[in-house]
Amino acid sequence: MDTDSNTKISFKIIKGKDLLLNLKYDWDDLYSRAYNSHGFLSYPWLSSFLKKNEYSGIPIGFTMWDNKKLIAVLFLQIKNYLGIKYATPLGHGEAFFWGILHDFSDQSYYRLFSTAFFKYLKLNMLYIDDLYSKDKLTSQFIDELRKQKLKVKFQKRDVCLSINLKDSFEDFYNERKTKKQQKEIEKKISKVNKTCDAKIEKYRGIDIDLNILERLCKIQTKSWLIQRGIKTLRDDFIQTIIRSLIEYDYARAWILILNGEDAAFRLGFRSHEVYYSYWTAFDIKFKDLRPGLYLNRFILEDCCNEGIKDYEFMHGDGEHKRFWFNEENSIERVIIYRGLIGAIITIPYKVRWQLSKIVFLRVFINKLRMYRARFSIMKNN
Repeated sequence: MDTDSNTKISFKIIKGKDLLLNLKYDWDDLYSRAYNSHGFLSYPWLSSFLKKNEYSGIPIGFTMWDNKKLIAVLFLQIKNYLGIKYATPLGHGEAFFWGILHDFSDQSYYRLFSTAFFKYLKLNMLYIDDLYSKDKLTSQFIDELRKQKLKVKFQKRDVCLSINLKDSFEDFYNERKTKKQQKEIEKKISKVNKTCDAKIEKYRGIDIDLNILERLCKIQTKSWLIQRGIKTLRDDFIQTIIRSLIEYDYARAWILILNGEDAAFRLGFRSHEVYYSYWTAFDIKFKDLRPGLYLNRFILEDCCNEGIKDYEFMHGDGEHKRFWFNEENSIERVIIYRGLIGAIITIPYKVRWQLSKIVFLRVFINKLRMYRARFSIMKNN
């Protein structure tokens, strides 16, 4: 699929699980150069979906090459019914950020890539659940699609809070919290230290072994997560993701121990200069001591010391997130389609969007999902 014989720019569709996994070397090389791309586009994260067959339809990578160097890829899962082709992102179903992984050296490459994307894939519709408004690179790609007369519809799905950290925790702390607020925080930390023998353990990469993961699982079983039906770290697919992150030395874990008991933890991963706080829980019997506040205070200091510039809280709002955040963005749903057929197959999605605005329906559906997930967790455990 050569587009310019002078620059040797070409496009290839890498189709199927095995061929995508064999792209590992070029994928890793591109990710190391694409410094502004988020961690959910990295090999250790997305390859887990391929290895465990956590996708529907045919997984593909739409790739752009400069000679033999991979410079862009978009990972999708494509379905084809009666000649109607539509796609969703690979990784769809788990909370993550979707986007284009690229290292474009020229702005014109956005236009080349977006033009070739729909031309070669011949999609009627692309549906995205997890576009991060902070991801300006992918937003520019979508803008290019809109210029090609494709229809684009957005709906805000969720709030997403993050922290821009400083070179030192002291600088961040003084900027984010007043002297009065700092005194209140230190007072609460002092209360924990006076009431309990408090200790924090930090683990990185291969130090997060089966024993550590089991300790984290036990904290989860004593938290509110089970009641809400959220997957635990005992889930086979979740463990595949974690092992992959450990292998790449991305994984980071902190455990708060109070009076010899594991009370709370954070488990996530660092990629480039960003930390993604993905799995977190605390034993509800310690809730009055606010273990999350205690733990976050020291995790943020560790992140500053490690040179991390951004701390991502991921999807959703929450008191512990609001307490520290200094940047608010959103997760958006996006429909991109073309032609009459594309317009017709978007109708169920648009209806769903309208129904999601009805509060009691949204609450009812969320409760059904919660009970179903809770039953599944109890069955597996």
